[in-house]
Amino acid sequence: MLEAVMVKQATKAGFIKWQVGGVADLSFPTSKTRRGRVQAGGTVSPTIMSSNQELYKLERKEMESYRIRRLTPLECWRLMGFSDEDFRAAEADEINSDTQLYAQAGN
Repeated sequence: MLEAVMVKQATKAGFIKWQVGGVADLSFPTSKTRRGRVQAGGTVSPTIMSSNQELYKLERKEMESYRIRRLTPLECWRLMGFSDEDFRAAEADEINSDTQLYAQAGN
C-alpha cells in the first residue's frame, strides 16, 4: 500500500517523503535549490503566498493508487485560521474570483 511519494527537495538526500493525506507546495517543479516543498511529511502546510497558489494534497484513491489535487480556496482559508463564514462572505462578493480568494488567503 502506498504511504508516501518522494518529492525532490534541496536536502542531503535530495528528496523528502510526502505522506498520503499531506500537503505540499509544487510551485517550482524543476528547481534544484527549493526547500520547504514538504514540511513534516506534509502534516504542516507550506506558507500560503499571495503570488502563488500551487498547494496540493496527496490522497489515497484506491488501495494501490493515489491522486494529487489542488487545495480549494476554502481549504487555504481554513489553513490560515479563517472561519467558513469569513470565506463565504468574501466569496459572495462578485468581484472575488478563485484566484483572488487564493491571494487573499496568502495575504
